[in-house]
Amino acid sequence: MKKKIFLISFLMVLFGGLQLTSVSAVVKPKINKKQSKQQLKFVDKNLFQSGTIETIKQNINGDFYCFAETCIIDKQVNGDVFAMARTVKISSKIDGSVRTISRDLVLEEKAEIRRNLTSVTQFANLKQGSKIGYDVYIIGSDIDLYSFVNRGLAAGSENIKIFGQVNGDLHIESERIYLGQNAKIGGNAKLSANDFDIKDEKVIKGKISKINLTEKRKKQNKKFQEMFGTDTIQQKIGRFLFAFLANLALLTIILVIKPKTLTKIAKQKMKSFDYLKVFSLGLTAIILIPVVLVLSLFGLVFYKLTIIIAFLYIIMLILSKTVFIYVLTQQKIGIKNKVKLKPYHFAVVLLVFQILNQIPFIGGIVGMVGYGIGFGILIKTLFRFNK
Repeated sequence: MKKKIFLISFLMVLFGGLQLTSVSAVVKPKINKKQSKQQLKFVDKNLFQSGTIETIKQNINGDFYCFAETCIIDKQVNGDVFAMARTVKISSKIDGSVRTISRDLVLEEKAEIRRNLTSVTQFANLKQGSKIGYDVYIIGSDIDLYSFVNRGLAAGSENIKIFGQVNGDLHIESERIYLGQNAKIGGNAKLSANDFDIKDEKVIKGKISKINLTEKRKKQNKKFQEMFGTDTIQQKIGRFLFAFLANLALLTIILVIKPKTLTKIAKQKMKSFDYLKVFSLGLTAIILIPVVLVLSLFGLVFYKLTIIIAFLYIIMLILSKTVFIYVLTQQKIGIKNKVKLKPYHFAVVLLVFQILNQIPFIGGIVGMVGYGIGFGILIKTLFRFNK
């Protein structure tokens, strides 16, 4: 009975997450019969829109989420904006923060963002007259900033041009940095580039630090390699022993507890096609479940249940390889060779599996197969799919 309830709950989370991706999924407010749509000036809930070209038809007392080819935001939003589109254009007042992922980002002259602007984009054009109340965090290829930024600017790009006013500090890493003579920087400037084109350093009120980008990256790469690049033999042996002992401990628990459904599945003779079916089920679940969970959390749909399922998902991932070893030993040694299994049989199979995992490329394939089949068997065990 508990398994059926859990399955129904999981399907509810799945439905709740997937409904966010439906085309033109708009949360519509309740309208009084005496009140016409023209008289309704504000949408009093969060608004979700998706499609080809999406525009806001009314002001919003809440957050706005847009997933489209083009997002045009020309109405007031009294909350945050999250937009994922090819092109994002903003020409109105946003009381909260704006977060965008796009190819093109355009802030028109009348655009006003009261809090932060965070963007990952290819081309950004923040036009003169536009205002950002807090900080700007932006990563892109070409960035043109004419805006007024009340606090600081942090940017990473290939080419950035600054003509506007930034009251706080500049933190920029770019191949080329251009600072116009009419620009105004109220704080310090920490700049990393290969090409500095600064017309007048006096536009920077605080201290200026210029670092060659190529040299900086060489130092970063060297430091990274020193920390993580080369493992000593002792470290490799330590990781190998830890993984082996951890899986051996989990195997011991399974052998002591002997879960009925798992044992029944493991002792059923499996053909190559059966392994393929279980692997497909497991791999699909491993990929699909996180996507559904993220969508569910994003829409705050059954969020408590979503957290529980996420925790269960992590536990199942941890157990996947151990379950794979358990079933593989039952199939290849117990059933095929008709041998009465001893604990050392499982330990030997686990040891071979761990050794194969250390071989480049082959280890990746073996690990993926282990995760896929183990996760698929756990799903069959959890929901009693014994057929």
